[in-house]
Order: sequence, then structure tokens, then C-alpha cells
Amino acid sequence: MQARAITRLSKAWASEVARFPAGRLHWRVASTWIEQSCGTYCAEFTHVSTGKSRLVRLSPDVHESAETRHAEIVQRLTCEP
Repeated sequence: MQARAITRLSKAWASEVARFPAGRLHWRVASTWIEQSCGTYCAEFTHVSTGKSRLVRLSPDVHESAETRHAEIVQRLTCEP
């Protein structure tokens, strides 16, 4: 991917994750990025009471819609490692 495309997608991804209601799950967004080499969407969440962090990596082929990403994030944040 070109640098401009990555920058544009990264900003859109950060905006989408910032709107994610992770607070009701007791997680807050620590950081977001897109890996340039493979296009993987990444977000790091921190648990508000324990301080534990969890990295969520979504492969590019999972991204049909924001609802799909949202459901995947909820599933990964609510399961125990």
C-alpha cells in the first residue's frame, strides 16, 4: 500500500475505534495502527480497573463492515486469554 493510503486508512480506523463503546466493557483504547506490510488492522485496549492490556489484530479480509469489526472486537475483549 502507498503511504498516503495507509495514512488515510489509519485515521479512519482510529476514528472508528474511538467511537467504539469499549467503556461499557471496561476497556479503553490505548492505540491503533495498520501494519503496512500486510494491512492488518490493530488496536490495543487497556482494562480500566486492572491495567491489563489486550492487542486486537483483525486481518484485512475480515473488514466487510464496521459492524463486523465491532462484533469481532467485542468477542475478543470479552473472552479470557
